Amino acid sequence: MPAETAATPEGYHGRSFKSYPMAVVPFTIAISLMLVTTFIAFFLIERRGARQSSAEHDSLLPLAEERPRVAGAPADAHDA
Repeated sequence: MPAETAATPEGYHGRSFKSYPMAVVPFTIAISLMLVTTFIAFFLIERRGARQSSAEHDSLLPLAEERPRVAGAPADAHDA
């Protein structure tokens, strides 16, 4: 067995790694740009709706009653 073939890894056909284009870099850039665009779109949508409420109000929403009662109004019979 010649010394050259023993030192080369299996599947290596004498091509340089520089001859292959780096397809990973454009793919990574494309995915990154899609993520940035999605983030900006969702951010702008959220900011547009922020005029109607505040962070303090939104944080208390899980504690809100489903049907808020007016002070002084009689309670329904099934609420007791």
